[in-house]
Amino acid sequence: MTIMTNRDFIMLDEPFNGLDPTTIIKVRSILNNLAKSGKTILLSSHNLSEIDQMTSDILFLKEGVILREDISKVQKTRYSILVENEISPNALNPEICDIEGYKVHFNSESVEINEAIDEIRKHTKILDIQRMTVGSEERYKELFGIV
Repeated sequence: MTIMTNRDFIMLDEPFNGLDPTTIIKVRSILNNLAKSGKTILLSSHNLSEIDQMTSDILFLKEGVILREDISKVQKTRYSILVENEISPNALNPEICDIEGYKVHFNSESVEINEAIDEIRKHTKILDIQRMTVGSEERYKELFGIV
């Protein structure tokens, strides 16, 4: 009903609760289009992965204090590369990647993916690459001390 009033500011509380996946996709598309048209949308949700897909700013409420986060500064792309042979911990720069057995992990902010692939190929064959988006859930864990 709020959307039908054509307001410049729309406030929604848990708009995806109880919806099936198809309807969630449709509602998300409608809200994204409204935001692109200049509408301001305040969305309250406990679903952090949904928030990552919908927002440019996040407000966390901690002990009665509002903490504002710019999602572009929180959201990161992390890669996990499965390799054929273990790589020596000294072989790659430890400031930009973590080596864990047959996996090499790094953030896209640390190094360009192609550079990382080229460097890893000098040491072993790459078997698989997984790309993960690290976003508001990880920031939430940091802010609230959740391990």
